[in-house]
Amino acid sequence: MSQCRLWLGALLLAAGLAVAFEAAAQSVTDAWILVRGKAQDIAVGGDGTVVAVDPAGWVYKRDSKTGDWRSLGRGFARIAVAPDGTPWAVDQEGVLRRYDGSAWRAIGKGAVDLAVGGDGSVAVATNSGKLARYDPESQSWTALEGNGLRVAADSDGRLWSVAADGAIARRLGDAWIGVIGLAKDIAADESGRVIMLGANGKLYEWLEDTATWTEISGTGVAIAISVGGGQLWRVDADNSIFAQGIEGAGEEGTGELVSSRPGGGSTLPAEIPDLSPITFFDVDDGAERLEEIAIGADGSIFGLTSSGAIRRWSNTNDRFKVFPGTLNTLAVDAMGLPLGIGSRGRLVRHDGVAWRGIRIGLALGDLTIAPQPNGVASVLDAEDRPFRLGNPLSSFARLPGIGQQIAGAPEGFYWLVDSAGRIFQCDPEVGCNRQPLLAIDIDIGPAGSVFIVDNAFSLRRFNPTTGQFDIIRRGDTVRVAVGPRDRPWIIDRQGRVFASQFFERDESGDDALAVATRLTADVTESRDTAPVLEVSRSISFFSVDIPTSAPGFPDLGEGMLDITAGRDDVIIATGFNMPCVLGNGRNWAFNPLGRRWNHMRFLEDADFLVAVAARRLSEGTAPPANFTPRIPAFYGILTIDCTDFDLVEFDSRVFVAANFASRDFTEATLFALPTGAITPDLDIAADDTIVFVTPTGGLEFFETGNPAGVMTRADLTFVRVGVGATIDVLWVVDAASNVYEFDPVRDSFILRSQQANDRALDVGVGHDGTVFIVDLSGTLKQWDPTSRRFITITRRNITRVAVDSRGNPIVADFPDSQRVFFGR
Repeated sequence: MSQCRLWLGALLLAAGLAVAFEAAAQSVTDAWILVRGKAQDIAVGGDGTVVAVDPAGWVYKRDSKTGDWRSLGRGFARIAVAPDGTPWAVDQEGVLRRYDGSAWRAIGKGAVDLAVGGDGSVAVATNSGKLARYDPESQSWTALEGNGLRVAADSDGRLWSVAADGAIARRLGDAWIGVIGLAKDIAADESGRVIMLGANGKLYEWLEDTATWTEISGTGVAIAISVGGGQLWRVDADNSIFAQGIEGAGEEGTGELVSSRPGGGSTLPAEIPDLSPITFFDVDDGAERLEEIAIGADGSIFGLTSSGAIRRWSNTNDRFKVFPGTLNTLAVDAMGLPLGIGSRGRLVRHDGVAWRGIRIGLALGDLTIAPQPNGVASVLDAEDRPFRLGNPLSSFARLPGIGQQIAGAPEGFYWLVDSAGRIFQCDPEVGCNRQPLLAIDIDIGPAGSVFIVDNAFSLRRFNPTTGQFDIIRRGDTVRVAVGPRDRPWIIDRQGRVFASQFFERDESGDDALAVATRLTADVTESRDTAPVLEVSRSISFFSVDIPTSAPGFPDLGEGMLDITAGRDDVIIATGFNMPCVLGNGRNWAFNPLGRRWNHMRFLEDADFLVAVAARRLSEGTAPPANFTPRIPAFYGILTIDCTDFDLVEFDSRVFVAANFASRDFTEATLFALPTGAITPDLDIAADDTIVFVTPTGGLEFFETGNPAGVMTRADLTFVRVGVGATIDVLWVVDAASNVYEFDPVRDSFILRSQQANDRALDVGVGHDGTVFIVDLSGTLKQWDPTSRRFITITRRNITRVAVDSRGNPIVADFPDSQRVFFGR
C-alpha cells in the first residue's frame, strides 16, 4: 500500500481553532541545569526515566544516579517513555517501536510522533497528519478523529495535538477543542501538567483555571521538550540539554554538569569510566573455547575460536553465537562492526552488509582501534613495525617502536608489547618509553584505562597516578578486552570467558546482520586472495551543455540535480538552487534532432528533484503538443516547501502562473511523500511502470495512468533505483552505497558491490537490461553479467548516470557542471 494511504485506515479531520497568542503576564520560575550530552529529542517518564535521541539518531537512556548515558541503539527520530519506564520510539523509517530490554520491537508503520499516556496507551501522529491510539494490552489500533503532527497524552490518556500550522487542540470527551496559541511541540505528564513549545522557541505552561499559557523563564530557543516525574526537560537549538527538578538543579545558569565524575563533558557513555571494584562472573556456556575477544564502544562483543571462527555475544540468548567469517585476530569499531586480519595477513572489515578486503600493501600481524574521538586504526606488520592507518584505511604512516601487540589510546597515543613481553607507552611525536613488568596481553578501554595480563597470568590495570599496574585478578588470565565504561572481560587459561559487566545494547539487528553476511560469504574469500587485474573499456561520448538561460527566462542559473532516460528515450534533466529556493526550478528536455536542450517553460520553474517522460497520464492533460521532444506524459517529484515532496503528473490546468504563485499543485499530486533524510529518486520501466524511492527510503511501484495499484517494498533503505524492461529487472543503491540486483525467483535483492570500490553514488538501467553505476570516486562502471563484476569505463568525475533503451549511458557531474555526456 502506498505511503499516502493510511496504515490505520481513514481518519476524519477535526477543525482546530488557531488564535493569536498572547502570553500571560505571570511567569513560572525554576532552576535550569545544563546536562551532559547532545540531543535532538528527549522524553521523561512518570518514574523519572529519561531517554534521548542524539543528533545522529542514537538513543540513550540516562542513569539518574550518575548522570551517565547508556546507548540503546540507533536510527531513531522521536522518543517517549511509558509510566513503567519502557522506552517507545519512532525510527527514521517511521516505524513505531517498543524497547523490551534488548531489542526494539516493531509495532506499526507510518508514524511521525508519539506519546505514552498514564494509562499506558500510545498515541501516534501519522505521516499524513492523522491521529491514532495503540493499546499494548490488546495489541489493537483505534483511529481517532483529529489531526496533528505532534501529540501529547496526560495521565488518563487525554490528548493534546499540534497541527502543521501550529494550531493547538485538546481532546475533551469525543470532541477536539481549539486552544489559544501557536506551537511547535507539546508535552503532558501524569499529574496533568501541560507544557507547550511555542512558535518562538520559548516554553509555556497551561493554566487550566484561566485557560491561558504562562511563560517559563530562563529558557533559550528550544527544539524539543518533555515533562514527567516532577521534572521538565528541554533541548535547545544547539542540541544542548537542560532540566528542571533533578538533583543539583539549584544552580541556575551555572552551566554545571550534573555529574562531576571522571569523563567530564563526554557525550559518549562508554567514555565515562566506572572505577568501582571489579568482580568477574563466568559466562561460559560449555561450548567451544575462545582464544581472543574484542569489545566495541557500543558494547558489541566478538570472539575468535582456536580455528579463527568468529563468535558474537548475545545478551538476549546469554551465549556466544556464530558470526560468519574466519580471522586471525580482530577488533571492533565504534559502530559495533568487526574488522580483522585474515589469511596471509590481509586486512578485512565489515561494512554493515559484508566483509570487504582492504589492500594496504602490508602483511599484518596485529591491529587496534583507538577510543573515540580519535578512533583511528593502527596495525603491526609482519616485521613488528607499527603503522597508523588513514581514512580510507588503504593509506598508512610509520609510527615509532617495535612490537607484537598494539593497543590504541586516547589523544593519539598507543601501547606496545614486544616479542619479549616488554611493555612500551608510545607518543607518535616523541617515541616509546618502557614500563615495568612483562605482559602477554594488553587492551585499552573507551575511557582510556590500560589493562594488561602479566607474565604470571594476573590481570592488572595501569594507575596513572602512581605509574604502576594494580592487580585486579591473580594467576589465571590469558586474554583481556575492555568494554564501555572500561569494564573488562577476560579469558582464562582453560578458554572460559568471564565478564565484569553486561553491556546493554540494541541486539535486534544482530541476527539479520549475520544472515546477510552469510549470504555474502564469498566476499571474504575473494578479497583475501591475490589482487586481480582491473578490467576497463572505453566508450565514446559527445557532450552538450545545459544552458543557463532561455527565451523569457534570462537568468535560470546553474545547479542541476538529476537526469533520466524515459519513454521513447526522452532525456530529462532537473535541478534548482541548493539550498532550495522555491520557484527556482531548471527543467530541460534533450532534443536529439538539434542536439540541444529545450527549456520546459510550461512547468513554470517548479522545483523538481527528478522527472521522467512516460506514455500516459491518469487524469491530467499532456504537456504542450508543440514541444520538442514530444512528451506524452510527465511524472516528477516536486518540492512543495523545500522540505516535503509530492509525486505529481503534468496537468496543464495546474502548472499555470496563478497556481505557481500560490504553490497549489493539488490537482496534479499523485502521492504526498513524507519528509525524510533521503533525496527521492524515480525511474520508469519499458512497460510503463513507475518506480520511485520515497524520502524515508521505501520503494514503490505503479503503472502509469493507474496510480491506484501501488506496490511497495522495504527490504533495504533505498537511495537510488534503476529499472529495465519490467520491475523484475531492478537495481538499487542502499543507504550504505551498496549496489543490489533484484532476483525475481527468490523475491530478494542480491549484493553486487562485493568489492568495496564498487559501492555507488548512482545506478542506471537501460530497457535492454544494460546496467551502469557511478562509484564513490565518480568513476563510471558497467555490470558484466558473465563475469558477475563491474568493469571500469574510461569516464570519471561524474555523479549521475541514466541509460537509454539501447544501453548507452548518459552521464553528468551534477551539480558542479552543466555538461551532459551522451555515450554512443
